Amino acid sequence: MAQIVLGIGTSHSPQCSTPAEQWIVHAERDRRNNDIPYDVLLAERGHSLSSELTFDCWRQKYERCQRGIWALADALRVVKPDVVVVIGDDQDEIFSADLRPAVAIFGGDHLDDIPPGLDAYHPAIWPAYWARHGNRREAYPTDNGLAEFIVRSLTTGGIDVTWFTRQPPARTLGHAYTFVRRRLMGQEIIPMVPIFLNTYYPPNQPTVAQCWRLGQGVRQAIDRWTGCERVALIASGGLSHFVVDEDLDRRVLGALRDHDTAVLQTLPEEAMMSGTSEIRNWVCVGAALHDHTFDVIDYIPAYRSPAGTGMGMAFGVWRPNLAEN
Repeated sequence: MAQIVLGIGTSHSPQCSTPAEQWIVHAERDRRNNDIPYDVLLAERGHSLSSELTFDCWRQKYERCQRGIWALADALRVVKPDVVVVIGDDQDEIFSADLRPAVAIFGGDHLDDIPPGLDAYHPAIWPAYWARHGNRREAYPTDNGLAEFIVRSLTTGGIDVTWFTRQPPARTLGHAYTFVRRRLMGQEIIPMVPIFLNTYYPPNQPTVAQCWRLGQGVRQAIDRWTGCERVALIASGGLSHFVVDEDLDRRVLGALRDHDTAVLQTLPEEAMMSGTSEIRNWVCVGAALHDHTFDVIDYIPAYRSPAGTGMGMAFGVWRPNLAEN
């Protein structure tokens, strides 16, 4: 039977793969982002964040991000799972406005990372391009047997899932998944089951309560799978961005640590917008691994402007509770 051997939660923001001296480019982008009420936020915060915006502070936080990522990569290397179930979000990469399912699972033999080139991205992304794409097209192997079993199990359990087995033409696998490959797997490519959540785009974003039920359903399916795979679950994305919300981030991490299911199922939906919406991915994995021990490797509120824009970077692991096994 399948065995869950590890859970991982990781931020995947370009900022955590961008050298500290170039974080200012992200801040300049924030000032021009129409989705951020930059002037309002600036008026509220004034100069209260000045100590967070020095180069020395940025350098220290960048280095902490690297240590967090390295710790997760090391955990994956030590455990050596046969397959990783990656719960992430798609941002106009595989899907588009033509078709945007709330939850989708891929069941083909592989998905391709098709590098679009630097010109496809804002210059702020360029320093971290290496963390989401290689120099050439690369096939990511997928476990279609386990993927199909999860879909059948979820559907039987009353959870609607979109099933697809062909990559849409000219569409690339998204950075929620390529980050896992490029920054956590290294040279050891592990087959994955990619689960796509529409965390970003209204009106069909799953609620946090639905994400909790989805995570429970994924766990039930893995427990019933008759294969012999050693499985790792990975939540890719988050936490708060592009405005840092330390209170929300710490509330989420604390609830995962304390197995506070009530908090995790009732997080404010109005906060689950923009990049902060990726907290839903952590809720899914937290539900699946509710009986595991969760430890925060590091939480880094990485401010990059006096308006409080930036990233709540988080890196954590779930491990089997040996006392119960």
